[in-house]
Amino acid sequence: MALPTIEELKTHINLDHDEDNALLATYANAAKTTIESHLNRKLYNDSVPDSDSNGIVVNDAIKVAILMLAGHWYDNREAVTINGNASVLPLAYQMLINPYRIIPI
Repeated sequence: MALPTIEELKTHINLDHDEDNALLATYANAAKTTIESHLNRKLYNDSVPDSDSNGIVVNDAIKVAILMLAGHWYDNREAVTINGNASVLPLAYQMLINPYRIIPI
């Protein structure tokens, strides 16, 4: 499985123009980096090098999490508040990536 493409991200957020492609690429790269940081693992497209014992190949769950996070940032360029309370990313995001997290001891 590979990291999401800009076209896949545009489909995910129902966007049909190219004007924001550079911004979407930035959000997708930032989402990848954020997820790597949360998981304490480096994400790879095809295979994990032997030198990286904690690396992981992107699977469907991680790919969807990247799409969700990048899409959330695209739709909500600033902090999200609901009735004056800060809102967190939907629970589905955590459910998708937490099984792959390595928690340092």
